[in-house]
Amino acid sequence: MRKVCAWCKQEIDPDESSPVSSDAPISHGVCPDCVQKFFSFMGKPMRDFLDEFAGPVFLVDPTNKIITANSNGLALIDKEPDAIEEKKVGNVFECPHASETAGCGNSIHCKTCTIRSAIAETSRTGQARLQVPAYADLHSFSKNKKSKFAISTEKVGDAVLLRIDDIA
Repeated sequence: MRKVCAWCKQEIDPDESSPVSSDAPISHGVCPDCVQKFFSFMGKPMRDFLDEFAGPVFLVDPTNKIITANSNGLALIDKEPDAIEEKKVGNVFECPHASETAGCGNSIHCKTCTIRSAIAETSRTGQARLQVPAYADLHSFSKNKKSKFAISTEKVGDAVLLRIDDIA
């Protein structure tokens, strides 16, 4: 199946290792460039829009890749935008299982990942998840300790806003 941007018709995430036939079924989404243009069209760049939210906020696409983050999100993980954009959430948050051979989203540990599950459910159903308790070994903001926090997700177009709350 091919995934094509509904706005610009550009192929999203083409898999160069296994090309898909041009007559394969098409699924639609919105590419990161069009998401940026959409919010710029509304008078604000995406990051400025996200900065209006309290706390760390990340915009995630349906494949679990980060589109961008607000200033608080970037400060939380101590990374620049170019180090996180188009990267899987587990890689950005330095989940120890994301660096395993299977990669983020494909390890046996990923099946119980609260962040991954909340993003997937919100993306699939459109239902927001609020203050979901989570525990993880997310090295980027827990400094190699198991941390307790809460997350909230909300669907925005084809993307999901992920907010990290109550880090303990």
